Amino acid sequence: MKKVFIVMMLLISVSSNLFAQENNTDKTFELDPNTITRIYFIDLDKGDKMKVELCNMDDLDAIGNLDSILRIFIQDIEPLKDSLADELSGKRIDYVIDPSGKNKLRIQQFAPIGSSYLVNQGSVAALKLEQDTLNLLLKANGTAGELFRNKKIGSHYFRVSFFVNNLSNLATYMDGRFQNSILELKKNADHVWIRGNDGVMHVKSSPKISSNLWRGQVNNGDLLNIRLSADIQNYKNYFVPSLSLSAIIITNRKTVKREYSFTGEWHFTFAKDDKGKLQTYRNSFLTLGFYQTNTNNIKSPFALSPALSLGYLIKQRGDIYDKHTFRLGFGRVSLLGDRIKIEPVVYFHDFFKGVSPGIRLSF
Repeated sequence: MKKVFIVMMLLISVSSNLFAQENNTDKTFELDPNTITRIYFIDLDKGDKMKVELCNMDDLDAIGNLDSILRIFIQDIEPLKDSLADELSGKRIDYVIDPSGKNKLRIQQFAPIGSSYLVNQGSVAALKLEQDTLNLLLKANGTAGELFRNKKIGSHYFRVSFFVNNLSNLATYMDGRFQNSILELKKNADHVWIRGNDGVMHVKSSPKISSNLWRGQVNNGDLLNIRLSADIQNYKNYFVPSLSLSAIIITNRKTVKREYSFTGEWHFTFAKDDKGKLQTYRNSFLTLGFYQTNTNNIKSPFALSPALSLGYLIKQRGDIYDKHTFRLGFGRVSLLGDRIKIEPVVYFHDFFKGVSPGIRLSF
């Protein structure tokens, strides 16, 4: 029994060390994805691309001269050129640039599965299908992705990546084109964006700059959002359409996304007046809300998440709503990646008088 216990302790120790080493490796050479708020792609020649991942737009000021940075990288990798001699393997190099000059380097190579060839008039040549990747991790001042923290405190990393058919192609672009691409991105990132035939967004004045979303924005970090929605809910025996305008503070912590909202709602009800004419009445609610979800579920077709909201009728018109009406919502079902929201609610007035359950549907 004692021997079994010793073996178990050794296995736990080894696995703990491996886990710690893996975490340290990721911490050194990977970015925290929750800190990235903008992602851009810039087309180069012959299918080569550059990718820029920023915590905020000020990160572009920290790049300096990109050609000079790449020359330092080429100098640092010179002693390792023999290990990169296999032209058919896909290569990923992560290069962490430290202001102290103590740069860090990681090389990963991926052998192709099977063999590919280019056949031309009887001659056969080996064909490389995977692009090579170079990731430059650069340091910038200030914290990243947090709305209410002084951004002058601390530092963070952002990333500039190159996807090229062969690493040797980098030298052909080191004639100022890389730096000009960064300057062009900085100049045009907030200009007009249009959706291209490829289904992604492009800067109208500089089509080679693209992103999956408008202005390169991603749903990470902390941000203030303005949201307009169309809603319908039932109140007693009525179906009531409404429009909502919300100011929402959104925080992202690892995989947890939280929303704190302040919403104005305009509910439209219809009833006949004393003369028998159909009239439209607009009733106004103010609502405070909280919503939490796991970002891994954002693209899920169905998700159930904790939510809480409290609304109060601040302006009454007609006689459908009682005076001093409150609406309490709890829980939320999200459909089609959060495009449609279903919320069970309870209406009451004064101190839980005239309680009436309902369902609220938002688009």
